[in-house]
Amino acid sequence: MANEHVLVHTASLPARTWKLAAAGWTSVEDKWKFRQFAPVVYDADRGVMVVVAGEDEFVGLHNEALEQAASGWREIPVTARPPSRRSHASFHDPIRHAIVVFGGSTDLSALADTWVLRWESSTLDENCVITTDADNDGLAGCADPDCWGRCDPRCAPRDPECDPARPRCGDGMCNTDLESVALCPGDCT
Repeated sequence: MANEHVLVHTASLPARTWKLAAAGWTSVEDKWKFRQFAPVVYDADRGVMVVVAGEDEFVGLHNEALEQAASGWREIPVTARPPSRRSHASFHDPIRHAIVVFGGSTDLSALADTWVLRWESSTLDENCVITTDADNDGLAGCADPDCWGRCDPRCAPRDPECDPARPRCGDGMCNTDLESVALCPGDCT
């Protein structure tokens, strides 16, 4: 999805998916599993749209996680699921490489819980605060694209339209909100 942004519109039937490219907005054919009251989140680490939970007029409340694959929306197999909900908040956490779901409501009550959807692997997660190569990919600290959320938070991976003047590791200035001597020795002394 390089050079494209995706917006899923679910306010009315039929639900439609729209893509924004340089030429403008275009509607794309999609087998969207219709959901109301469920935020759609762009997972910049994986380059896909994700939706967790929501409500439809046929089944009611849902608790599954879905992602937009090339062939349309598919369910993400997860071990533990949050309770079914609607009207919750969701966002992509680039530091933890996860989708965070908070709050919402059921038919009976308001919810104030937090759930984290992460993709686990057999290798260690990269520690972006120090320059140790924990995931053994040959890259460490800000040289590792896994650390974009800490080293270059205003520019997600695969985004060709990043502002070259944005604060980031490697810009020659020590931004103490983002950087440390261990993380960006070229910027901070």
